[in-house]
Formats: sequence, C-alpha cells, structure tokens
Amino acid sequence: MNDPHIMDGLKDLSQKYPAWFQTFVNNLSLYFENPSSEGVLWVAEQRLPSAFLGLDEDQFKRYVFTAFREFIQNLKTRLQS
Repeated sequence: MNDPHIMDGLKDLSQKYPAWFQTFVNNLSLYFENPSSEGVLWVAEQRLPSAFLGLDEDQFKRYVFTAFREFIQNLKTRLQS
C-alpha cells in the first residue's frame, strides 16, 4: 500500500488539491480509527475465503487496521511536508 509510485501520485494530488486531500486523509483517519471501525469492517467483509488463511477474523481485522494506519501516517508525514 506504500508503493513509491502510488505515494508519488498521491503527493501530486495533495499539492494540486490540498483541501480535497486533507478531507481524504481526515476521512480515512475516521474510517480506520480503531480495529472495529467501519472501514476495517468494510475491508474484512470483502475477504475471500482463501485469503490470509493463517489469520482468524480478529487477526485479519488487526492486520487491516495496522496497514491502513501505516498508510495514513505516511500520507500525513511524507506527503504533506
């Protein structure tokens, strides 16, 4: 999720549309506020039966939460500097 090409594209968006980008980051932060937040549940509901077989449902939700929090943190620090 933190692919350099994606992050470069998002940095361009943040510079061209700063108000929209700030809303985007704020919304992501709200939807992925904790492991039981709406965004985490939305992602977990889309999990294929064959995906992440080594994780139970709670572990998968924590994985999703952690991945998105890392992504959001990167958006806040790297892209908005």
